[in-house]
Amino acid sequence: MRFDVPIAAGAALVLVMGGHVATAQPAAAPQPAAAPTPAWPPLASGLMVYDRPGRPMSGILAQAGDVNVAKGPVTPRAMLVSIPFRYRHTAVITEDVKGYSITVGGVQAPAGSPGYLVGRFSDQSNPFGRLDQSGYDMWCFLPSVAGGKRDHICLLRDGTKLAAIAPTRANPFIWRSFSAMTGTFDYVRAPVFDIRPVELPLKLALEYQFDGWTRRGEARITELAGGRKVFSYVKSSDSTGSYVIETFVGRVRFTRPDPKSPDAAVEWLP
Repeated sequence: MRFDVPIAAGAALVLVMGGHVATAQPAAAPQPAAAPTPAWPPLASGLMVYDRPGRPMSGILAQAGDVNVAKGPVTPRAMLVSIPFRYRHTAVITEDVKGYSITVGGVQAPAGSPGYLVGRFSDQSNPFGRLDQSGYDMWCFLPSVAGGKRDHICLLRDGTKLAAIAPTRANPFIWRSFSAMTGTFDYVRAPVFDIRPVELPLKLALEYQFDGWTRRGEARITELAGGRKVFSYVKSSDSTGSYVIETFVGRVRFTRPDPKSPDAAVEWLP
């Protein structure tokens, strides 16, 4: 399938709850009907979307190896679990993607650059919420594989003739949200690419690191992808006193064996 659907970005963006399938609209009479637009593959969009109950991002990621669960006590700054993954939706750029902003000149991603879908985002700066049900698809590409200068470039697409380059300081493998404060948005011409199966030169794992306990007994957790931080948060215990993290392939459950212990005891629930 060939896509020439350009993009632009809003000031502050967060993940949309739900996927979207594009459909062709017939031209107004007496003009002939427009050629059908290829439908987007069914997919969930981002970590806040659940394909199945308790399985965030299972429409974006697929398991690509055995889950590695910590054995024995987990000390602060150690991994609770590591989950190898691959991307469900991949593509290859078919025409050079050229810069549009003054600060972004020349070819930014040459034809032949492989890439992957990382999610769909909505524009929170829109006071009417018109984009909440459709949003922007974001694809990340690997220009260096095709002889380009960049290792990664992530492009946020909507219906204009431009594409916003997502903040380069963020982790390119997993996206939750971002805003203008996380980096200046530059623009390129709309990417043209074919969605098809591609073997990406990436070996990635989604990891959950235990960072210790707060004074109130919450667990500090850092999520990493490709060895790089995605975000950190605190997790409260449930009614049984356990701490549960939902992943795209199963649940990580851990406890604090001793109220005075800095460690955690972990188990995996597929």
